[in-house]
Amino acid sequence: MTTCGPVTKSLLLLAVVVALTVQGSAADWKVSACCTKVSTQQITETIVDFMVQHRNNHCVNAIM
Repeated sequence: MTTCGPVTKSLLLLAVVVALTVQGSAADWKVSACCTKVSTQQITETIVDFMVQHRNNHCVNAIM
């Protein structure tokens, strides 16, 4: 019964490392996501902010 503490701590540490690794991978995916096509439809809503996307690999020039 004296090994329950170290084993439990090791499993907890492993779970934290796996969770952080998965979280980092998801963040990388969000950064790499981009527009691959654009629309020429007229905007009818008020524009409150925008971002310029430059062409890169499969991404296209776009105003978002």
